[in-house]
Amino acid sequence: MLPFSRDLSTSSVHAPPRIRVVGAWLSAASLLLAVPLDARAASPAAAPEAETAQSIFQRGQVEYETADYVGAIELWTQAYALIESTHENASIKALLIFNLAQAHIKAYELDNNTIHLKQARALFDSYRANLDLLYEDEAERAEEEAKVDKELAALARALEPDLEPKHEPEPEPEPEPKPESEPETVAPPPSAAKPGNPLLFAGVGLTAVGVVAGGVMLTLGGIEGAAANDLSALAPDDLSGRDQQFTDGARANIVMITGGVVAGVFVPVGAALIGVGVKRNKAARTPTQARVPSLVPSVGPGRAGLLLTGQF
Repeated sequence: MLPFSRDLSTSSVHAPPRIRVVGAWLSAASLLLAVPLDARAASPAAAPEAETAQSIFQRGQVEYETADYVGAIELWTQAYALIESTHENASIKALLIFNLAQAHIKAYELDNNTIHLKQARALFDSYRANLDLLYEDEAERAEEEAKVDKELAALARALEPDLEPKHEPEPEPEPEPKPESEPETVAPPPSAAKPGNPLLFAGVGLTAVGVVAGGVMLTLGGIEGAAANDLSALAPDDLSGRDQQFTDGARANIVMITGGVVAGVFVPVGAALIGVGVKRNKAARTPTQARVPSLVPSVGPGRAGLLLTGQF
């Protein structure tokens, strides 16, 4: 049989205040599993796996004694997996479960990770369910069950903070409302000195766009149209060249028409906005402001533009 000890070390186990491990746990059964539990467990077929499990368990024992409890848990879990699940090996696996539970409790003492406590509780539950494999005497089994129940109760108390729902802090009381004071008389904001300026600026912009864009399109269209109408450089039988010239001429006409439309729309609209803006500024103008020079539209035969006017 494998020498799996259920007493992990001769030193007493010191747990945090909420997890106090029973020092004399399973005192009646703290024997080495190297002592044959049953002659049926020593089957030749299981010898290689048993030897490997024994070696891994001993390595885990070293990890446990050097306070590397996570390493001990990993190695003992491997040893547990190597032991065949037979009736003869059930008691060995039960004691390995006990050792794993103890290692989880010790790991919790180092990192305070409650997952160790939850795993220890599950392992103790499994161990308790298999006590009949370790104790034939009913009185001893009942005594051991009481110790296990005591340990499970300690684990449950330690896990209570995790199980309790977290209460949100109560909202702070709202301060008492201050007595209402008489509303202060707020003077209306002064009206804009020149309320027509936005329209004036928009009108100037539209007029400038109409003049510039329309003038550029008309100029480019005229130049391209004149070039398209000049067929002197083409041979009389160059039909493809003539078709290209006609196409260029048609495109030039479109550019000129577009320029005329842009100028014809933007310039009048811009002039109208300028006129409205000037009227609004005049309506809001004070006697002092009347002397400030301003822009006004000027349209006449053969001319259109802006005049700078003022009073002296």
